Amino acid sequence: MSEGLNHSDERPNQVTLEELQSQIADLNSTLDNEKKSKERILDESKKYKEGYQTYKSKQDEVDKQKSKDEEARLIKEGQFSTIIEQREARINELEESLTNVSAEVTSRDTAINNFKKAAAFERQLGGKMKKDAYWSHVDFESIAVNPETGSIDPLSLEKVANSFTEEYKELVDYGNAHNLPNGAPRGSGKLTYDQWKKLPLAEQRKRMNEVKD
Repeated sequence: MSEGLNHSDERPNQVTLEELQSQIADLNSTLDNEKKSKERILDESKKYKEGYQTYKSKQDEVDKQKSKDEEARLIKEGQFSTIIEQREARINELEESLTNVSAEVTSRDTAINNFKKAAAFERQLGGKMKKDAYWSHVDFESIAVNPETGSIDPLSLEKVANSFTEEYKELVDYGNAHNLPNGAPRGSGKLTYDQWKKLPLAEQRKRMNEVKD
């Protein structure tokens, strides 16, 4: 009898199919509400940006008209030196803005090019950097990029990769790959002359005796 009572006591703790379906329905309802809330916020954000741009455009027109009115007043009063000073200040302001924008564009272009170079560099190495901090040892400036096509110059890439391997080979994780950069085999064993030539200079010196006749 006691065993029967124990089994009956456990049943109320079990989740029924109806309860699971109810929980799923509640979750779906919450998900729908969250999606609608997100869409509403995005819509409000879009309206705010559009409204701000309209306000900014109108405010710029007001400011320009104020400047014209102020300049007309100064000319009428013969205060030409003040007008010149204001013009020079405005020119300096515009030149500074242009310099800042140009610097930002250059910075973005450099970042994009370095990202391309980094991807090509790792392919050339045949491995990956063990730590992100090690990228500071890579001579990105010496990896040339065609300004018209945006493609990486293979000769300069190979030169930089070989130079890096000679000095910082221990910083590269080759994983389980059986090849060094350019498809040259790793570890002991015989090498063809072509395979040996593809090795970094320091590796060539170590493995000269492994070259097949």
